[in-house]
Amino acid sequence: MAMSATQNRQLRALRGLLASALLALPLLALSTPAARAASPLTPEAVERASDQAADQWLEKGIAGFSVAILQDGKLVLEKSYGKGYIELDTATPRDAVYEIASDAKPFTAAAILRLAGEGRLALDDPLAKHLPDALPIQVGQRITLRQMLTHTSGVPEFTVVPAFDALASQNVQPEAVLALVRDQPLAFEPGAAQAYSNTGYLLLAMLVKKLTGQAWGDYIEREIFAPLGMRGSRASLNQEIVPGLVMPYELNEGKLVRAPYHAYELIHGNAGLRSTARDMATWVNALHTGKVLDRALYREMTTPGRLADGTPLRYGLGLVVADRVAGHRAYFHGGTFPGYMSYSAYLPEQRIAIAVLTNTTGPFSEDAIASDILVRLIGDARTPVKPHPLPLAEYVGEYVANVRSRRTMQVTLKDGRLFAIVEPWDTGPREFVPIAPDRFTSDWIDLRFLRRDGRIVGVVRSSQVSVVAFERK
Repeated sequence: MAMSATQNRQLRALRGLLASALLALPLLALSTPAARAASPLTPEAVERASDQAADQWLEKGIAGFSVAILQDGKLVLEKSYGKGYIELDTATPRDAVYEIASDAKPFTAAAILRLAGEGRLALDDPLAKHLPDALPIQVGQRITLRQMLTHTSGVPEFTVVPAFDALASQNVQPEAVLALVRDQPLAFEPGAAQAYSNTGYLLLAMLVKKLTGQAWGDYIEREIFAPLGMRGSRASLNQEIVPGLVMPYELNEGKLVRAPYHAYELIHGNAGLRSTARDMATWVNALHTGKVLDRALYREMTTPGRLADGTPLRYGLGLVVADRVAGHRAYFHGGTFPGYMSYSAYLPEQRIAIAVLTNTTGPFSEDAIASDILVRLIGDARTPVKPHPLPLAEYVGEYVANVRSRRTMQVTLKDGRLFAIVEPWDTGPREFVPIAPDRFTSDWIDLRFLRRDGRIVGVVRSSQVSVVAFERK
C-alpha cells in the first residue's frame, strides 16, 4: 500500500528522532559483578535445583520439559519432567526430541563461518554475489551476509505477511516462502536498524546449499551433528515419524491445548532442526571450547555488532552476547515454535553449558526455566532496578512499527504499573519499570519513548535481538 504524503513526513520525522535517540543513548545493560572462580557442580546439587524448578513449572501448567547441564564438558544432569504426550498419559522420555525453532540459527551462522574459513565466501560479500536471483538485484547488491547474520539487513520478515498464515501448514519449498517478501521494499536502510529476520536466515540456508551442493539440513547433520556425536538430532521433515518426539501444546489462560500444525521443511535455516537437551548442551559446549570453529572465526561469531551509526548491539553472528542468565555473562540463543520452546546457553565464567527444551509455549520466556535452575545453582547476579517516579498514564497507547508490518505495541496501565506487548513477538504483556525520564526496562528489553514538542510520538524498543522504532498511532 502506498504511503500518503502525510505518512511519509511522519515516518521521516520519526526516523530522525530514532537516529538522535540511538546516537545519544547506548543500550542498557545489566551490571555483572567481578568474575568469580567456578565452583564444581555436583550431580546431587544440580538435580536438586532442577527438581525444585520443575515442581514450580509443572504446577504452572506446562506439559513437560527436558534439561541437560555440562560443566567442563562433563555431563552433570540429563533429566526430563512432566508429560511428553498428555492424551496417552506418557511421561517425557529422558532423551525426548523437540523442535528447537530459532535455536537453529547458531548452526546456520556456524555453517556460514566455516564456509568463510574455507574461502568460499566473505562475510561482507553482498548477497547478490552468491544468490543473484534470490532478491531483486538492486536489493541483493545492497545487503551483506554479515547484515543478515546480525539481523540488520532490512530484509522484510515473512512471518508477519498475512499470506504466511495459510502457507505455514503446507508442504512447500523455501522459495515459496521467500516469494512472500521478495518484491517488498526493505524495512529499513541496511545497517540502520536491527529487526529480527527469519527471512535472512532462510536466505543463508539457501546459500549453504548453493555453495556446498548439500541441502542445509544435510550439511548440518554431516558437518556438525555427526562429528559431535549428536545422535538425537536431525533436520525436520514433514510427516516424518521420529522416535521420542514429544507432542506440542500451548498454555492459554492456564489451560493446555494442542498446538497448531506448522510445516517444517519450509523453514530451514531460521529453524527446522529437532534435537534433545543433551545434544544441545553438547553443541553449546563444543562451540565455545573450540571444537566447531577456529579462534578467529569464533571471535567473529561472539563479537557483538554495531549499527552503521555506531549504536552497539547485543547480538554477534547467530548468538546473543549479554549478561542475560540471572545476570551472569553468557552466550545464548533460544527459539519458539507452536508448542515448542528451546533455550541453550554457555556461561564462560562457570564453564557451564545448559539446554532446556519444552513441549509447551505460553506466557513465559524461552530462558525462564534455565534461569530458574541456574539461580538455584550459582545465585542471582542481577542488580535490583530502582523505579524512577514518572507519570505513567501519558505513555499508554498503541504504537505501530511501520506501515508494512503487522507488529504493533500496546502499552497499558494496570494497578499503577506499566505493561507492554508487541504482537506477534511477545507471548504476553511484560511489565516495564521506569528507570529515568522516558526510559523503562524489563530485564533484557528496554523502551525509550520519543517526544516532539513535549508530546510522546514514538518509542524505541531495544532487545538483545532488535532495535526497532514504533510510531504512536
